[in-house]
Amino acid sequence: MASMQNHFCDICVESHVVAVVWCPDCEEFLCPECSKHHSRAKISREHTTITVADYKKLPPSFLSLRYSCSDHSEKFELYCPFYKHPCCVKCVNETHVDCRNLVPLHDAIKGAKTENGSLQIDQELKSVQKNLNDIYENCISNLQKLEKQKKISCDEIVNIRHVINQRLDKLEGALQEELEEKYVAAKTKTGTLLSDIVNQRGMVNGVIRDLEIIKKIATGFQTFMIVSENREHHYRKSSVPRRTT
Repeated sequence: MASMQNHFCDICVESHVVAVVWCPDCEEFLCPECSKHHSRAKISREHTTITVADYKKLPPSFLSLRYSCSDHSEKFELYCPFYKHPCCVKCVNETHVDCRNLVPLHDAIKGAKTENGSLQIDQELKSVQKNLNDIYENCISNLQKLEKQKKISCDEIVNIRHVINQRLDKLEGALQEELEEKYVAAKTKTGTLLSDIVNQRGMVNGVIRDLEIIKKIATGFQTFMIVSENREHHYRKSSVPRRTT
């Protein structure tokens, strides 16, 4: 096959004659002279050629079509309705043994460009197009729903966290208030105890000082009476019950 840049006759290769038509069946470009012989030859007189100008308008998908079997390098001659694919004679004995209703490729393609054939192809393509459009719209709709659901979930998470924070703040406040009450009560009780201890220490220290003086200058009886009186006074102040016999 000649390249898209150099449309020369594939038969007159050495002469580099510019081609004017393309034969899809032969997969060859033909110059005016070769085109005449091509249209008269028995093997190719039924072939339909197109101008090079029209060939350039064909889409890439058409240019990549194969007209012969890739497995056997044989021309397609039959069409399998089951696999919906053309096949060569050798394919029939290998991959289409169980296939029924094989038809000559020439008969299968007769209606391809007729009004009914084109209508059927158009309907099938439009059906495929509609399905693709529906799938596309469905995907877009799903993406939008996902975005919406994501936002709702994020908002719910924020709200739940707000509620949890409020409850934790309330619990923290209650615990701190309870702790403060217990702290104040314990501190007050301890302060009162310390004050009593300080007073009693002062009293005891005073008695000790007085006793030292008394022992030096008082008689034994006076010392005994003063000690007994101070002991009685100390017991009353300290709320310690006296030992009884």
